[in-house]
Amino acid sequence: GAWQVGATAGQWGLHAEKIGYHSTSRQNVSAEAGAYVDLPEALTMAVNSSALGGLVLTEGGLPIVAASVRAERSDGADTQLLTGSEGLFQFNLDAGLWEIVASKPGHVQAGPRTVTLVAGEDITLDPPFVLGAQAVILSGFVQSGGGVVGGSQVRAVPETGGSQEAYAGPQGAWQLSLAPGTWTLTANKEGYSSGAPLQLVLSIGGGQSGITLELEANPCRVEGVVSDGSNPLPGATVSNGELDAQSAWDGSYSLTLPAGEQTLECWLEGYASGAGLPLDLAPGQELGDLNFTLSPNAATVGGRVLGAD
Repeated sequence: GAWQVGATAGQWGLHAEKIGYHSTSRQNVSAEAGAYVDLPEALTMAVNSSALGGLVLTEGGLPIVAASVRAERSDGADTQLLTGSEGLFQFNLDAGLWEIVASKPGHVQAGPRTVTLVAGEDITLDPPFVLGAQAVILSGFVQSGGGVVGGSQVRAVPETGGSQEAYAGPQGAWQLSLAPGTWTLTANKEGYSSGAPLQLVLSIGGGQSGITLELEANPCRVEGVVSDGSNPLPGATVSNGELDAQSAWDGSYSLTLPAGEQTLECWLEGYASGAGLPLDLAPGQELGDLNFTLSPNAATVGGRVLGAD
């Protein structure tokens, strides 16, 4: 439970939160430059009073050990655990709307269950989750521009029935256990556009690995104003070294950039350029108020470069 966080000098309010626990009360601290501050008391979390449990069984009614059960709240927060020796699972969760999914490699995933929890409620899901055998195991990676994309959702949609989902790990790897039949696979993640869907016809014993699903990073947009501190400066160039835009009559500019680390610079003849703005843009990110202030009356140096005789 030990933690440490870096902060600039000033007044800060600290609290801790985790699914399954009540958030701690806020502690206010004053941080000085170069100082190390210990909180006067620990951030103590109490277990939530809402409990949700159930069973994961085979089609023959036998318990499935080490099945993964995932609970996702309506706001996207999620937690997961593994079933015990009797196929049992139990969550301590916040009140709210939750979707529960059970799965295990080699078994056909059961459809999701939606549950609304009230504070202090204790619910056992009935009937239990039943995972079918004879699953076809698919695995692969999610990529974009030759690099892996972690945290993306892989969705498999059958010709009839409900879809199934898996989430790619930090290295973009994913795995699904599906029933025989025709399935269409896509990958999704905020800030990216899905590539062409992949359709597969699956049969018992026909598992596949190394399947690559493509995402395309959405472009980013940055905006701001160029001025001399008092008046807008039209005609200034704003550039990341490869792409550039010119400021309009009111000093405003808008520039479409790729995701990633880069430095935005601005210049205009007759003005001294300020320091560049370092950026680390996520796919599809939009930033405003990236303003530049240029100093007027800068000297302009020109000349010629000649080769030696």
